[in-house]
Amino acid sequence: MADSPRNPGKAGERSGVRAVGSAGRRRLLQAGISAAPVVMTVLSRPVLASAGNCQSPSGFVSGNASNANLAFCQGLPPDQWVQPQNTWPSLYNRTTTLFKDVFAPDLIGSPTFLAVLQSGATSGQAGIASLCVAAALNVAPPTRIPTSIYTLATIQHLWHEYATGGHVFHPTPAAVWNEAEIIDWLRTTMSSPV
Repeated sequence: MADSPRNPGKAGERSGVRAVGSAGRRRLLQAGISAAPVVMTVLSRPVLASAGNCQSPSGFVSGNASNANLAFCQGLPPDQWVQPQNTWPSLYNRTTTLFKDVFAPDLIGSPTFLAVLQSGATSGQAGIASLCVAAALNVAPPTRIPTSIYTLATIQHLWHEYATGGHVFHPTPAAVWNEAEIIDWLRTTMSSPV
């Protein structure tokens, strides 16, 4: 018979029970320890985003903030694109490029990119349109956003789905973003210059 860990030389059936209980506690503690970094990772996403790190829509959906899935984004927000010192990509003209030239459906009045940006809207359809215009400018050569994060086609699809599909966007087949989530994701790709 085996010796008991507390009483060497004495056999006891409690030692077998104790070993099972200890193994169960170890598994429980290990599970708790491995869950802690996950909670910290989820909570750290806004901090990472504010530092210029951004993710693709699917990465943002999963909440995966590992460094392997992050890219550095230097996109300008709408209020910075209206500043005259910020040169626009050659694909777009500050005064003549119309919203409908790039996005469908058009906005009422067929505004220019600049007019959409100057609206100052931060929510609603006008706010999403303003962020989409800034995103289009950010991804045009010379790009400020890595193509692994999004392309113009991604932003065009986002706008079309939002404007025609009940003000939501499906970044993945299983996920549905409301207006606030769309805005949150787009803002993570944009940071104002210091």
